[in-house]
Amino acid sequence: MSKVKNLTSILCLVLVLVFSFQSIACKGKEAEEDQPKAVEENINRETLKPILGEAIENSSGLVDVTGDIEEIIISYRYYDADGENYDEGLVQDLASKIEKLYKTFKKLDRVVFQVSVNDPATSEQWKPYVTFTINREVVEKIEWSNILAEDFFKNVIDTRWFD
Repeated sequence: MSKVKNLTSILCLVLVLVFSFQSIACKGKEAEEDQPKAVEENINRETLKPILGEAIENSSGLVDVTGDIEEIIISYRYYDADGENYDEGLVQDLASKIEKLYKTFKKLDRVVFQVSVNDPATSEQWKPYVTFTINREVVEKIEWSNILAEDFFKNVIDTRWFD
């Protein structure tokens, strides 16, 4: 009986160890799955086009992007048909896109926007308009719905206007 009891104890110990190792392996796999996929943080022209749109003829959108996850520089064209109120129109165009950009790329911090606008006098001419930097801290403090241009440009960093 003693041998059977010892054998049963050993068998129970082995089973406990097997289940423990399985549990640890499963938790490790779950942790890997919870991590953001590398492709989500791969910021390039193709991953940004669905968020920012693509500048084609008479449409606002992304022209180019450089940099890495710590800071990216986005060349962006804003098209305004009448060319009268660039500031308000630009902010209305970009606000939801910036919010979505930061929700999509969780590790993204600094973004420099270099914005060109159309010249109403010549339909295919684009001129530099404004450059500004935004970071995650600014994004988190801005109330994005119905933001006014004045409030937007007060909160962004290193705003530089062109003539």
